[in-house]
Amino acid sequence: MGMRGMFRMRVEFRYAVMVLALSHFDDKAIGLQQIVLFLQSFSAINPGDFLIPDTARERRNRFDTGSEATTLTE
Repeated sequence: MGMRGMFRMRVEFRYAVMVLALSHFDDKAIGLQQIVLFLQSFSAINPGDFLIPDTARERRNRFDTGSEATTLTE
């Protein structure tokens, strides 16, 4: 199945859960607003985000100090 299939199934599962939750609300707009706020609270405190290495900052720091050699010379 692969990584692409795994993430595709994950998104489809989220949509199914949202539709199921919306079916319990009389006013769909308010229901969607509450669901989005609920999901947003989880994405704001995702500890996995802090485990992603910040390689762009490391490259920029190396470039600023001049320790990175030029890769393209003509």
